[in-house]
Amino acid sequence: MLKPDRTFRDQQYWSGDSKPHTRRDGTPITLREWKSHCAECGRLFSFWRPTKRAKFDPNRRCEEHRRPGCRVTSRSAKDAA
Repeated sequence: MLKPDRTFRDQQYWSGDSKPHTRRDGTPITLREWKSHCAECGRLFSFWRPTKRAKFDPNRRCEEHRRPGCRVTSRSAKDAA
C-alpha cells in the first residue's frame, strides 16, 4: 500500500495528477487531484484543489454522502453511540 501524501484528522489523502486551469478572473493556476476514502462509506473518491492553496481543507466524503457544513464524526465516537 502506498504511503499517504497527507493525513487530515486521521483521514489519509494521496495526491494524483496536476493540470493547468484558468480562473474566472483569467489568472492561470495549477490544480492537483487528491484521492481518499469516504468517511461514511469507505469508497475511494477524488477531488481537485489548487496547488498553491494556503490551507489544506479537503473533502472528507464522496459525492453521494456530501454534507457541506456537517463535521465528520470520528469512528470511535460512532462506536460509542
